[in-house]
Amino acid sequence: TGGGGGGSGGGKAERMTHLLRPFADDLVPVEGSAGPGETVIAVGLKGVGTGDTMVAHKGPLIGMVLAGISIPRPVFALTVEPEEGTTKAKALSEALAIMSRDDPSLIVGPDPEDEALTLMQGMGELHLEVACSRLGTDFRLPVKTGRMRIAYREALPGLAQSPLVVDNFVYDRSFGGEDGKPLKRHFAGLSVEVRALSEGKGSGGEGQFGMTPARATVSAEALKGLNGSLEWADALRSALEEALRRGPRHGFPLVGCMVQVTNCAVDADTSPGVLRAAAEALVGRLGKRSELAGRGGVVLLQPVMSVEVSVAEPHLGAVLSDLTVDRQATIRSVESTAGQSGGENESAGVAGDRAGAARSVALADAPLAKLLGYATALRSLTSGEGQFSMQYAYHAEIDGLPQEDQRLAS
Repeated sequence: TGGGGGGSGGGKAERMTHLLRPFADDLVPVEGSAGPGETVIAVGLKGVGTGDTMVAHKGPLIGMVLAGISIPRPVFALTVEPEEGTTKAKALSEALAIMSRDDPSLIVGPDPEDEALTLMQGMGELHLEVACSRLGTDFRLPVKTGRMRIAYREALPGLAQSPLVVDNFVYDRSFGGEDGKPLKRHFAGLSVEVRALSEGKGSGGEGQFGMTPARATVSAEALKGLNGSLEWADALRSALEEALRRGPRHGFPLVGCMVQVTNCAVDADTSPGVLRAAAEALVGRLGKRSELAGRGGVVLLQPVMSVEVSVAEPHLGAVLSDLTVDRQATIRSVESTAGQSGGENESAGVAGDRAGAARSVALADAPLAKLLGYATALRSLTSGEGQFSMQYAYHAEIDGLPQEDQRLAS
């Protein structure tokens, strides 16, 4: 034990101090070496994460990298904060960093609505519930959580035909004047071009709409208008991207477009703070401009999941009715399979099926908002024998945010 190894994914040398084999709650040192298919625990690796390839530091495998893990886009999110308040904020940040390193599908960052809060994104309700439970049991950090959110998005479909040009947007405000104080003027002029991001297959362009988050750039001509100040240009770009993350219609992130600042006008009453305010006002105007009327306006997108449900034949009718009526799902296919003993399904959290029962497998597409609590509903419909799994498929346009889903929006 204690041999050297290198992470060929990052090209860095690592040294294992121990190699252990797990037996229930016990860890037994490995004598000699571990062979193919064995599960072992390597101790002492500092810079290795989930999905990395480890090879011997000498030999023919140097430089070999196995295919990495494909991480689906997270569609659930909730805020977390320590029950004990700000005194445990640093410990929570460190614990979440460890958990996200172990589990790349768990994404942690500041909440766009309130940067003082931490937003945790994951693959499903159970995924986030387990993560919160781990914080309490493994790290002794019980947390309070916010409402469950769903990854709604906004898009500008008309950009596929031609870019949207906004010329000479003027932000001119005056503040102050109370108690004899002089008025303070805030001024900035912006011209922008909004165009669709070119997205090829596999680059986030699932479904009809590209799902890459909107980005912003400042052109060389606009930089001249900012008196060549890179600090001001960076403040303007970051402010535009922050405003785009809130979107112009319902406040959801805008996707699939690039906003390029083509010209700027400033004077003595301009500052980086004024540029940030102008950027936010400009993005808010995008949803109200008459030019968008013939382009389809700003559309709202909801995540749609690909669902596979396995049930015994007697329960098939009830399950299909629930999917189509209550879950607003589109059934793609229903197939019968020969009877076999079922196993435990983690997604549904149900026990195995009775051996030898004839089963049917239904494939469907369903809005994610309608699948909240589906594991419980499926158990009820199938007397605990149903199994299901789901994964993100694409975002689809909807007319408006349903009233009952307002609390789920992120």
